[in-house]
Amino acid sequence: MPFRSESRLFQLTLGFPLEFYITADNDGPLFYKYQGAGVKDSDYIETSGQLYTTVPLSNGEGLKSVEILLRDDAENFCPPAKFSIEVDHEYLSSDLFLDADAMWTLDEYLIIRPHFDHFSHVPTEMYISGGVIDTPETNEWIDFSKEVAVRLTPTNGHRSIDISYRNAREREASVTRHIFLRPFVQIQGSLPEYTLILSPFHQLKHLSISGCAESYSQVPFAFSVTCTPAGDTVSVIYTMTDDTFVTVSESF
Repeated sequence: MPFRSESRLFQLTLGFPLEFYITADNDGPLFYKYQGAGVKDSDYIETSGQLYTTVPLSNGEGLKSVEILLRDDAENFCPPAKFSIEVDHEYLSSDLFLDADAMWTLDEYLIIRPHFDHFSHVPTEMYISGGVIDTPETNEWIDFSKEVAVRLTPTNGHRSIDISYRNAREREASVTRHIFLRPFVQIQGSLPEYTLILSPFHQLKHLSISGCAESYSQVPFAFSVTCTPAGDTVSVIYTMTDDTFVTVSESF
């Protein structure tokens, strides 16, 4: 009675159940149960040769150990399928990762890495849209892939990348991520006082400006500030919430 199983950890509103897919070859009825540290042991449950089952995990983070036991009506047992799952309550079963977790980029071409927990045999699709140029991989449903190259719409500024997932088991999810394309500082006006137009980052911690007679050191974002030139160029250091930074300069 050969059997195989596959597990995935799905995030749901009320917790972190562990979902199993089990298949077995047998002429008669089959019975399964689950047990282990981190789960409440079950009684044997009758099933067919293919099933999906959800195992409720105990509260709290950490390592959970689960065994799936399978037997037939004559109490012939398969070797138990054993799984160890590390539960992290910050884990997301549906997500989207940008290349190097970037908050900004100078290049309109970007690698994105979709993430959607699903069983390997279940057909799964994704739909990429938002601030991206039309390609065969965007603005239409395509087969799930772990890596996709996209091209951002090329003007400076914030770009949202939206992705939706769906599969044959009626699981659906949507995720949006933001990135800033080509940070800038623009100079407007004329002497003796210019106006600086700044890049409106979503994830900005603070900014500092040099090259002005006015003092701007680690100040909150403003769409524009006044600047009396104190040199030939002005430079802006944008510091992000993750403490990475980018410096942009412009000549007066």
